[in-house]
Amino acid sequence: MTLYVEKLSFFSFVIYILPALVTNKLGKNSRNELYYFNISKKGKRLINLACKSFGCNAKKYDFEIRSLKDKNGECINARVPRKYLFEIQDQRIDSDAFKSMDSTDWDKDRVYNYIRKGVVTPGSSPSTDFPAHTVLMIQRVFLQMQAQGITNGNFFMIERPWMSVYAKFASQYGIAVIPMKYMHNEQVTLKNRIKRILDKYPKVFHLIKNIRSFLLFGREIKRDNKNVDKKTPKLIFDGVGEFNLEKDGKNSDFYFYLYSDLPAKYIASYYKSNFERKMLQDEGIYAIHYGNCCHPVSTANTISRPTYCSLFKNEYKELASIIQRYNNIKSYWVGFFRKHGIKVYLDWCNIDNRHMVIGDAINQVGGISAIWERSFIGEPSTDLFTESDISFQYSQWRANEGQGREGKTSYRISVGFLRDYGIELLRAKALVLRESLLKKGATKIVAVFDQNSVDEYAHERQRGNYIHILRAVLDTPWLGVIFKPKKSASLKSRLGEDFVELLDKAINTGRCHLYDSYGENQSNIPAILAALSADLCIHGHLYAGSAALECAFMGIPTLLVDREGHPYSKLYELQEHKVIFKTWPDTIEALLEHFQLPGGIPGFGDWSSIIDEFDPFRDGNGVYRMGTYLHWLLKGFESGKDKNIVMADAAEMYCKKWGSDKISQS
Repeated sequence: MTLYVEKLSFFSFVIYILPALVTNKLGKNSRNELYYFNISKKGKRLINLACKSFGCNAKKYDFEIRSLKDKNGECINARVPRKYLFEIQDQRIDSDAFKSMDSTDWDKDRVYNYIRKGVVTPGSSPSTDFPAHTVLMIQRVFLQMQAQGITNGNFFMIERPWMSVYAKFASQYGIAVIPMKYMHNEQVTLKNRIKRILDKYPKVFHLIKNIRSFLLFGREIKRDNKNVDKKTPKLIFDGVGEFNLEKDGKNSDFYFYLYSDLPAKYIASYYKSNFERKMLQDEGIYAIHYGNCCHPVSTANTISRPTYCSLFKNEYKELASIIQRYNNIKSYWVGFFRKHGIKVYLDWCNIDNRHMVIGDAINQVGGISAIWERSFIGEPSTDLFTESDISFQYSQWRANEGQGREGKTSYRISVGFLRDYGIELLRAKALVLRESLLKKGATKIVAVFDQNSVDEYAHERQRGNYIHILRAVLDTPWLGVIFKPKKSASLKSRLGEDFVELLDKAINTGRCHLYDSYGENQSNIPAILAALSADLCIHGHLYAGSAALECAFMGIPTLLVDREGHPYSKLYELQEHKVIFKTWPDTIEALLEHFQLPGGIPGFGDWSSIIDEFDPFRDGNGVYRMGTYLHWLLKGFESGKDKNIVMADAAEMYCKKWGSDKISQS
């Protein structure tokens, strides 16, 4: 008998595992296999006892499945967000639990879709359930069973909301899910308990936030703009930590302002230091300290909690928490928008459902929510489910494909790629670096881009990405390389001493350069700066290929290394063995051959077959179009028009200037 347990502890062993072992022994089945994903200190002490008494071989689950691929070459990590989470989402919404608690209130604004995304989004509720993680655990159990020829297995799983949905999902793979009640994946802290209580009383919660804000940041807050000019409507945006007001081509949260004709008087922005405050105010931008929570809250138009049903206590708690979070977030932002005279809210993050409720808040004060496409993902994903009044996209491709089962976005605006504004500003600096590598013997230069890594498995794969190309540089005297990591600050600590030693050797040749400048959250170096120095670019990951797309837009031959396995990506319309490679050794062998052949390999790194689908303009003016559109919206508000008229007028002007095929409505 083979058993799987999510968390082995004294409680889970005695209450759930021991009875199964006893039953099996009485049935004269002497051999038992026990795999656990996590274990407590007391659980560790019980393992030896279990092994001795019941002939049980207990060990930590270490069957690695992320490198396993199906017949189409897709890895399980790709299939979870592309397929399984959509199934889990649909089953939760269609479940008896959800239907028994549904409320007519949830049909208002974006509430229903906020809930829909919330039931599969980590962090939307205080539940310890992370659907992607849970589904992956079930798949890990199944794939190991499959490898060992086991057709039926028992999986003791910590009870969480929607257990019936998980049980139904697991049953497809011959897995019987046995819920373990009264267990938790993580310790519930006193802070979290207090927060959950305060969540039920928004006015008290925000009063405490205001007091905390005043005590911690009172001096800085007093330096905020005292007199709000409510006659001038303002735009506020969510940045990524790239505070840069210089028009130097580098990454900047203010790109839509710096590279367009949008006047500073329409912009509001957070600051985190007196230096940033002074820069904003000198620029004419309305400055708000990031800790300034001092504004009245509005509890009007709150959404009712779900109808309590004793049959579905866990589901009720989760849905009640999601609704309460919606009400709290909305009440905060309605007050914020009113106090600061905000009429347009611009966001980039569509991974969770937060942008939806903030969109409802700005709508309540008569304003507009907008979102822009920051990252390129070429395959369906629950992460892509988005709702806003306006969506600024590279092209209409994503809307046409329905990659995230698109929500109610009123206007989808094709503006072209938004990060190519710095080409001419950065070209000279890029050529300086190129010349320095050429002087050291390089005749061909490759720019290499990565994604961040978050765990040891990912660190190991990332290490491989770097080491293969580093060895190629050391073995090939005419080859140069430029590395542009996504998160350079932690690169060396993540990848370890062997990588650092090899990197130092490569840098000492004079033919290797690492961009290690970084901003608040990630590198502030744009991909095009590295690409402009190179003859060819390589992105070590296909799933999130934004940097590769940026290089391809400039016409630079660009390769993709799909070690993970994402065959359903739009990018697989590109040629394999010429653009897409499955391993780094194959990639390096091909690029060396390409560089040494007279005229190179025909079609090598060529994206021309699909590139126009992603950017119908390709003129470097995407950010200008976006900034202009925002300017039209704010001028419309300034003239006293209603939000619907403002949006309709802006859409009409855009169609006349750029073409009616560049806008779609829903």
